[in-house]
Amino acid sequence: MKLLKLCLFFLLFSFTSQVYAQVFEGGLTVGFNGTQIDGDKVSGYHKLGAAFGGWVQTDLPKNLFFAMELKVNQKGSRMTPTQQNDYNKFVLRLDYIDLPVIIGYKFNDLLSVYIGGSYGYLFHKSYKSNYNGDDVDDYNIKDWDLNSIAGFKVNFESMINREWSKNIELDIRFQNSFISINENNTFIVGNWNNGEYNRLLSTSLFIPIKRNKN
Repeated sequence: MKLLKLCLFFLLFSFTSQVYAQVFEGGLTVGFNGTQIDGDKVSGYHKLGAAFGGWVQTDLPKNLFFAMELKVNQKGSRMTPTQQNDYNKFVLRLDYIDLPVIIGYKFNDLLSVYIGGSYGYLFHKSYKSNYNGDDVDDYNIKDWDLNSIAGFKVNFESMINREWSKNIELDIRFQNSFISINENNTFIVGNWNNGEYNRLLSTSLFIPIKRNKN
């Protein structure tokens, strides 16, 4: 039910943006994430995951823009077996449907920066370990996640100078939970000893597929 509400909200925003905005853009995004979970005693962005979905964007006065996305974000944590950790291995996979809401500033046609927030719905989780069993329910992960977002976009064509890359943007962002994802606590960021928090470094391409001007 939560997933359906997210999809309907995104579609409603897309439709109203197209009807009322002076400039409406929409398209697809595809990329990958490097992720970790602060608080699980495993450091490093070792868990890789996919990031893909759709986006809409409208221009605002004074070089500002407002955007919304609906995307799959694969998050989690991974421990790679080494001699230092006695060859222990585990991987926690957390797959979310995220709804980021963003406001940004365009410096020029080459560079823009933005901040925002995101609500995430956890639709799949799994856990594999060679020392602690495979029961993902032992982790008590909430089925939702609230995140802060900060990032920037650069014109991809300016980087590779290919005709097919025209209007495509390279997006690099940091996305962090600001409320613990563990059911056993709800501590807000700052009390690192009492919670677990998704951390995500994402690199994606934003590919426009439609542009209308009224």
